[in-house]
Order: sequence, then C-alpha cells, then structure tokens
Amino acid sequence: MAILFGVFMLTRYGIGMKMRKCAARIMDELTSKQATGPESAVLLDWAKPNPFKFGLRDFRPKVLKDMVAAGVVSQAADGKYYLSKQWPD
Repeated sequence: MAILFGVFMLTRYGIGMKMRKCAARIMDELTSKQATGPESAVLLDWAKPNPFKFGLRDFRPKVLKDMVAAGVVSQAADGKYYLSKQWPD
C-alpha cells in the first residue's frame, strides 16, 4: 500500500513540474511576441484543446486557462491573449 501511495505522489509531483515548465514557456512565448497589452495581444494556435490529437498530453490549454483565472494572462475580446502582470517566481 505504501508503494502505491509513493507512486501516486511521484506522478502528482511530475505532473506539477510539467505544468510549471509549461507556464514558464507560455510566459516566454508571450514575452517574445511582446504581448503586454490588449493592443498587442496575440492569437495562440494551441489555446483550445484538440480532441483528435494523439500522443503525449498537452498541458498548455489547461495551464493557460489557470493563468487567465489567476489574472497573470488576460484574454482580449477577439480571443487573443496578453500578459497582464508578471509571473511570480
């Protein structure tokens, strides 16, 4: 039972690390495209999950949704995204 719990905790930790790296990549992408306000917002191709995509799980849409909910990234009326404040380290 302890081994099963250990494996569960290890996988949760791994998923958390992947999501953190994904958040950093989203920040880098928006920063490199200079999307710092509604007038410079950019469209992200991968923002909506694709149910027909096979392969490894893509965490970017989920992380982006969480970042919008946290207020780090904002979404313009036309569906484009931009940074609203700096991501805490």
